[in-house]
Amino acid sequence: MPRSSGLFLLTLYLAMFSMPTQAQWAWRDKTQDKQVTYSDRPPPPSIPDQDILKRPNQPAVYAPPPPLSASEVSLTRPRLVDPTLQAKRKEAQRQEQAKKQKEADRVAAARAENCQRTLKHLQALESGTRLATTNAQGELDVMDDAARNKELQATRRIAASNCK
Repeated sequence: MPRSSGLFLLTLYLAMFSMPTQAQWAWRDKTQDKQVTYSDRPPPPSIPDQDILKRPNQPAVYAPPPPLSASEVSLTRPRLVDPTLQAKRKEAQRQEQAKKQKEADRVAAARAENCQRTLKHLQALESGTRLATTNAQGELDVMDDAARNKELQATRRIAASNCK
């Protein structure tokens, strides 16, 4: 048997018998006496989950770090919102509210003006004086009673909707 073939068989033999050793000690847990136990079988149900230090195909579990004081917590806690970004967002909200308020004021002023015009027109219609309108040819048309009543009803509807 050549020497390289013997070396190959020795390497193969060692590789075959070293694989089962990798599967050993898949479980690591603490007993009730706080002693660490290594086993290839899961611990009994009496062992709580927090005392199981290692499971198969999972990394080992280490003890949690000691609790931090209040000052350390405030230093380690990440800031979720950038203060400058938050200030910009508040400014944008303030500007948006100012814009909405300005628009609401403009609409209210237009509504008040429409109300005043409608009330003046209503007053003129109810006064009984003769009213005239111009037609498409530019001639004056004097309103008769039927046209006045029709215009009076329409103006009252407009006044009811604009003057609340």
